[in-house]
Amino acid sequence: MKIRWLIMVIFVSFSLIFWNGCAGGGGDDNRKTVNNGNTANDTDGDGVADPYDCAPNDSTRYNNVSFWPDADGDGLPDSGNSQLFCVGAPSTYPNGYTPNAPPPLDPCPGDHDNTCGVPSVPYLQIDFAFATGTPEWTVYGTCFPDPAPPDNFPEMCEGQSHEGSCLGAVNPEAIATGYCIFAINFTPPVSNHCGDEVNWFPCQSGDQALFSGLDGDGLGGLQVYLSPSGLGNDILVLDWDVIDNGQGGANFIVYLNSGTDDDGNDITVIVGILQDTDNDGILNPDDNCIRVANPLQEDLDSNGVGDVCVGIDTDNDGWLDVSDADPNDPNVH
Repeated sequence: MKIRWLIMVIFVSFSLIFWNGCAGGGGDDNRKTVNNGNTANDTDGDGVADPYDCAPNDSTRYNNVSFWPDADGDGLPDSGNSQLFCVGAPSTYPNGYTPNAPPPLDPCPGDHDNTCGVPSVPYLQIDFAFATGTPEWTVYGTCFPDPAPPDNFPEMCEGQSHEGSCLGAVNPEAIATGYCIFAINFTPPVSNHCGDEVNWFPCQSGDQALFSGLDGDGLGGLQVYLSPSGLGNDILVLDWDVIDNGQGGANFIVYLNSGTDDDGNDITVIVGILQDTDNDGILNPDDNCIRVANPLQEDLDSNGVGDVCVGIDTDNDGWLDVSDADPNDPNVH
């Protein structure tokens, strides 16, 4: 009797174990993973638990990521409007979009080389945003080439939007001086530190204090970019400031010789040095004789001064280039 009872207990125990194994499903159809300290099903076995997986049945996609439109695939977003996509590795990223957030925006949407259909020349891009509303706006200034007929403070661009972007070739005069100025006119006006009916950024208050428009005065953001090559793949962030315009108002001043690169490093590059003064195909920084064309850069004595520059005083400091310690700086001999 005892033996029978023992056999029965063993049989029931094995039956329960077998039944539990079948009920659990076993195998890869009911995989488990741990996310945020919780054990949950991971149906597709991608290491992300189903409650946190944007595609629980697709092992190649598991995370919602913001993307911006990028029609030409150059990595520069066409607009500031983002969209969430369920992705995994870069191979799953959607075509026509980039994960790179603005700024800057693409200066030439649809043009991968960002030439905008014109020969590559150094260009400036001014991106700004209003704190509220969608006003009509016009940017005036000297950063772009002077129109014909000339204008002391010509219109640079206009639009009606919450975010604005102003793009153009760099004014040769700005290249020569190392700076340019601009201001943003808009309607309807706002009330801020400068007064009750303010329709210019930057602005000047009654006590002659200067305000950029940022810090609660109606302007949500402002960035100025420079592409020295004109291709858009060498974007530099330029420094700017606010100055008195001498007429009871203010202007932004952009310094073309100071700013930061993509890595946040300070740069001291002026657009002017990227010119080719003698049109010999050698940019000024690399040309051993800036004012006389010498495409072959002949320099028999290897002193750094082109042979055609012998007898020439480029910086007019009284020292011939051949014996001048710095032929381009009148303060160095």
